[in-house]
Amino acid sequence: MPRVLSDERRDFAQAISEFCRRECGSKQQRDELTDGGTHLHNQELYAKMADLGWLGVHIPEEHGGAGLGMTDLCLFLEETAYGRAPIGGFATTIISAAAYAKFGTPEQKRTILEGVVRGRVEAISMSEPGAGSDVGALTCKAERRDGGWVVNGQKTWCSNAHLADHVLLIARTGSGGTKHEGLTQFVVPTGTPGLQIQGIDTMGGREVNDLYFTDCFLPDDAVVGTVDQGWKQLMAG
Repeated sequence: MPRVLSDERRDFAQAISEFCRRECGSKQQRDELTDGGTHLHNQELYAKMADLGWLGVHIPEEHGGAGLGMTDLCLFLEETAYGRAPIGGFATTIISAAAYAKFGTPEQKRTILEGVVRGRVEAISMSEPGAGSDVGALTCKAERRDGGWVVNGQKTWCSNAHLADHVLLIARTGSGGTKHEGLTQFVVPTGTPGLQIQGIDTMGGREVNDLYFTDCFLPDDAVVGTVDQGWKQLMAG
């Protein structure tokens, strides 16, 4: 049975559709916004959507969002996809935001979720050269040291890291047990010393990146959730 939308939701979907037709409805507009299809995210257009309150449709009201839930988020995703809006950063942003909303500290939630509402992009990094779909095979390591953690290793195919304020890093913090044990999530500001972000050119444009961690120090409050429980947190998604 088809879902019947309320008048408010129909108006919401129509507003997004009209925005996309006006701002990026022609090939010429999209080429200008994406440098001929090279860049899949246009921050100026994204900021306009933030000003309209659309990027926080799923974010709790206490963090500046509308708190409307998954149906409204799906309407936004559907209409912007149909309208071919170049906002590629939104996908990784909502995935990352969900992790912070479920497992983050109050300060992490405030920083990340309120930033999402304002139009900031977030990224998440799991894949490595030897660990793609098998996240449990990752080897990028975070070791305890001097009141924090030191990260060494390489990540790859990290979408939108070059645009993001933070990367939600999945790193190995323990070696005992199964390969899915001993993983931990960290919030890493993209300007952190010891983190190098290097773009990868693909046929689909410039979206993904290699990340190189070299003695990258993270304080204890960079841990998202519980140490060594990163796999369970990922599966709670």
